[in-house]
Amino acid sequence: MRTLFCFRLYCLTSIALFFSAGNAVATTGHESNGGNMIGSEFISRGYLIHDYLSHLSGSNTILLPGQLDSFEQALIHTRVEVLDQPLHDSLGDPVDAVTTDDPENLGYKLIELNQTSWQAILVNNAEVYRLIFHEYLWAMGLDDTNFRISHALQYTEIAGTLPDPYDGTAPVNLDFEMNPVSGTYPSGWARGGLSGYEITSDPTEHHTGQWSARITASTGHGQFGTIMQCFAPGQYLGKTISYLGYVKTSGLNSWAGLWLRIDDSNGGVLAFDNMQDRGITGTTDWTQYSISLPVASNAVRICFGVLLDGDGTLWTDDLSFGAL
Repeated sequence: MRTLFCFRLYCLTSIALFFSAGNAVATTGHESNGGNMIGSEFISRGYLIHDYLSHLSGSNTILLPGQLDSFEQALIHTRVEVLDQPLHDSLGDPVDAVTTDDPENLGYKLIELNQTSWQAILVNNAEVYRLIFHEYLWAMGLDDTNFRISHALQYTEIAGTLPDPYDGTAPVNLDFEMNPVSGTYPSGWARGGLSGYEITSDPTEHHTGQWSARITASTGHGQFGTIMQCFAPGQYLGKTISYLGYVKTSGLNSWAGLWLRIDDSNGGVLAFDNMQDRGITGTTDWTQYSISLPVASNAVRICFGVLLDGDGTLWTDDLSFGAL
């Protein structure tokens, strides 16, 4: 079992890791996959774009199949570094982000992202996705001057299709019965973890109802996969929140579990538990698990999910929240 365990939405250990939002902190789609909340969100939404384009099938006129594969490789082999200083292009004009060769990793790309610019465009979900797509297109070697390709993404109404995983006022689709389609991603959920995991709605296994969510290490050498959501603390402020959920597993060679995290306005982690010290192992039938954490008065976000570390398959169903 690894004591340090990271995925692209944050780097997590059995104790909370704190990061300063004012410093330059790098994240990557390959090894560290964590760190500063902004960089991690940038990477996660990049994978949401990839998933969306993958499901457009024959109607996808934005990226060809080979280009889609290259886009996924760019996600894996690109670092994101968040800076609190102005950025400029080769002509000296101010820009939101710059993509270059990574001086620290041969064969990798580096996206430098201006923190102030990012925070300014968060009010426009479409603009967020356009910027992310634009920078990863440059990372994969496609000239996106004047946003020729990334702007086309908006014409597919991607902003209305892809979720903002940090904008929920309440968790949704906790029983996975909302508009399920076999073989497609569960509605209302965001993806986390590394490539090599299949995450899908599944009608063949369920605790109640007709559907569950399934995470499977599809390549035989999985590292980490998760589904997640975030929502405003609301009624849980100043209380202890209880997160419960049913999980079934098959052939795990490492561990799985629920995870829950409480964030402040600076991206700091106020409380965190991912069940790593009591993880689900091996093959198990449907069992309910729970996590309880205090929600401090300065909390602004509650994030949660279900994770699979290593190889195997897990199903999850009937998640719920309560106040203690």
